[in-house]
Amino acid sequence: MDYAASTHKSPKCRANFKTSHFTPFLCQTQILILEILNVFLWLKFSPSLILNKMKRFETGSCLLAVLLALFYYSPSIADSVLTVDADRQFDFAEYYFSNQDYLRAIGEYKRFNYFFPGDRRVETAMYRIGMSYFNSGRFKEALEAFKAILIKYRDTEISFKSYFMISECYLRQKSFGSAILNLQNLIQMTDHPDMQDEVYYRIGWIYWK
Repeated sequence: MDYAASTHKSPKCRANFKTSHFTPFLCQTQILILEILNVFLWLKFSPSLILNKMKRFETGSCLLAVLLALFYYSPSIADSVLTVDADRQFDFAEYYFSNQDYLRAIGEYKRFNYFFPGDRRVETAMYRIGMSYFNSGRFKEALEAFKAILIKYRDTEISFKSYFMISECYLRQKSFGSAILNLQNLIQMTDHPDMQDEVYYRIGWIYWK
């Protein structure tokens, strides 16, 4: 799938950056800043880097974001809008996920959630992040990702699926008691017979194992 050629449009969900065409110099400067911004976002959302855990990098990244924003929104150079489309960004993340390129998918889903926090697909993106970590064998990160869904969303299909995945993460880490306790919490969250039957089945399977 060609990211640049995606035909989806989402006029209500766009992140805007001011650019200028007043002079060739300004145009080149804007292109350079776009490249800097792209590198900055890659560094910020890349799950394979430990830089994001460093306080100094976090401070520096915030400062860079502020400087870029001031430049882009300066009235002296702004005369047009470059948009980052929500549909294209989400499709880009889905492309990586479907091709099992999970580390890149994580970065793109995080970028989607960063730019479009009000989009209806944020919960799905959060779940895909968790699944990407899980499929990559990074069960601790997957556990935190699924728990983050439960903090933000309740009584949704994805939140219930997240409960099951949390238990799977615990099982992969040989934490059987935590896996069972998590499923028991899910029983308290739903009175749906099919859901409860699934929970009891999984608890029994853990005891058997």
